[in-house]
Amino acid sequence: MTESNESNNAVYLSSSQLTVTAPITQLPDLTVPSGSFTPASISSGQSFTVNATVQNTGTGNAGSSVLSYYLSTTTNITSSSYLLGTTNVSSLTAGSSSSQQLNITFPSISTIPAGKYYICYYVMQIIK
Repeated sequence: MTESNESNNAVYLSSSQLTVTAPITQLPDLTVPSGSFTPASISSGQSFTVNATVQNTGTGNAGSSVLSYYLSTTTNITSSSYLLGTTNVSSLTAGSSSSQQLNITFPSISTIPAGKYYICYYVMQIIK
């Protein structure tokens, strides 16, 4: 069928605009924003304490995680870093944090050479 005006069949209504958004994925983001240790100098067989705060800076909840503590000659964990121990971190809701503490008796100097080291932390969510 022919119409008298074919140019007005397709229109848009400027007052009726649809907004489509992508779904927001709520994901956790575990970080270690602070840490400390005492004493500042130790010898073989002495004990020391390492403290850390694990924080979930993400928008989703994080399940249980493990915080690993390392000695490193650099500010990064490398294959030559020494694992001192781990602590289990409970689930963290978005924006929350947890204080962690590890008490360590320093191993023999034959295992870890004398020198200056950084304490490095690595937090990893446990995937079940």
